[in-house]
Amino acid sequence: MNQVQIGQPGPDGVSFGTRKAALNNSLAQAYAQGDPRAAMKPYDRAGMSRGAGQMAQGGIDATQKMASGIADAYTQDAQVGAYNAANAYANQQGQQQFALQQAALQQQDAYAQAMANLQRRQQSMNFVSGLLGGLLR
Repeated sequence: MNQVQIGQPGPDGVSFGTRKAALNNSLAQAYAQGDPRAAMKPYDRAGMSRGAGQMAQGGIDATQKMASGIADAYTQDAQVGAYNAANAYANQQGQQQFALQQAALQQQDAYAQAMANLQRRQQSMNFVSGLLGGLLR
């Protein structure tokens, strides 16, 4: 994997540090959801102690939330990468289209200049032959 310094734009044009920070933030939230203590709260009953079943179910719920959060974080990062890559590709296509249009305009201009030069030469030749024709009569 290519290493990019933080703050430098990556291959998709987005600052590596910004994108990495967003991924790390999403992962931290996913890991926080993996705390079984918070996942057990919905199973608490007033006046009753927590039992092994509540703790087990809380652990299962926490693990599922954490796994879902991690998957979402990496999916979101992949979507951002795909979006940025698509934008970079569209930008490159636009630049290439612009370059092709410029080349076409330059070609048309060169053709028009060549035709104008040819017309001037023909006019000067007509003028010269008109003078010579008048002298030869």
